[in-house]
Amino acid sequence: MPPLGQIACRVARSLTHAIVCLLGTTVTALACTTMALGPASYRLVAYSFDFGPTGAGMVVVNPVGIVRTSLYDPPRASWQARYGSVTVNQAGLGMPTAGLNTAGLVVTLMWNDDVAYEPADGRPRLNELEFIQYLLDGAGSVEEALAIAAEAQVAGMVPIHYFLADAGGDAATLAFLDGLPVVRRGETLPMPALTNLSYDVLVDQVDLFAPFGGDTALPAVRDLPGSGLDDSVVRFAHAVLAGQEARAAASPEAAFEALSAVRSPSTRWQVVFDPIGQEVRYQTVEAPDRRALRLGDLTFDCRTDALSIDIDDRESWSVVGSLTPLTGAENLAVVTEAFGSFPHFQRFGPDFPAMLSAGQMQSVACPPS
Repeated sequence: MPPLGQIACRVARSLTHAIVCLLGTTVTALACTTMALGPASYRLVAYSFDFGPTGAGMVVVNPVGIVRTSLYDPPRASWQARYGSVTVNQAGLGMPTAGLNTAGLVVTLMWNDDVAYEPADGRPRLNELEFIQYLLDGAGSVEEALAIAAEAQVAGMVPIHYFLADAGGDAATLAFLDGLPVVRRGETLPMPALTNLSYDVLVDQVDLFAPFGGDTALPAVRDLPGSGLDDSVVRFAHAVLAGQEARAAASPEAAFEALSAVRSPSTRWQVVFDPIGQEVRYQTVEAPDRRALRLGDLTFDCRTDALSIDIDDRESWSVVGSLTPLTGAENLAVVTEAFGSFPHFQRFGPDFPAMLSAGQMQSVACPPS
């Protein structure tokens, strides 16, 4: 197998080419929703992953102490994990969609067509999904995450923005707009939720609806087709209302009920993160029975074959006993399914998923004990 540097260069060239291809075309968006529910003393984060073509993915246990190296163009970011985490991944190892770490930090992603990443300036680089793992590996709070975010540079391939929350009740949104990082936090985050438009746009447009003082009745998400209303704004309104209803107290059951209000035909996963209780609960379209992973039941000793389970595996409530070491074949299967759902990647030929997966499996190492 070629060394990591050679694989990384080939992957980076393909991803750079992909950016050029994607910028001038319309792609299937990730119509996701995140909302924070409950008081700062006990806040849950509810996440809906909506991607019509496929719900393929895996739940991954990411160890402490592991050293990761980005697959993006040099200068590549490299870092060592201070915290363990549990993530849900669709694009392969080290490129999560969302996750919770052992310090209580939660990071999720949502599509946003207005995102424009920073121009190269010499800082270490990593892609937009590696960035989520970078934050979970290195930060114990929203404040720490925003601090280390500035130390590396996101060289994004697709336009996404992020929602962050922690065990202390802090929350923030982070988006790269016009080549600059834009953070909403504290007083500039009056409604702790996010969908697929920039936060300021969502807050401005939600006032159209009657619950927020406007003249337009707020429809159910299922009634949106043909209404002429923006799907992202409607989902944001429902998420904000759920947060208002759960202002005094939150429960996982209420969080899943809130997720049902933003469910659409493209919904694939529904995940509830509990930063204080250190638990991840989830259900999928293919496996609707709820399952859970308690981080306190896991060991996070450094290992390059991360423990994982297929996100659609129909296990009973607790899946901790069913986790197995992630193999290259399992990682490749998820990567192939995910990238095969983006027609723009098919131009790179059938070898691209294998090249990316191999790079992911080689991009991690445990330092000598």
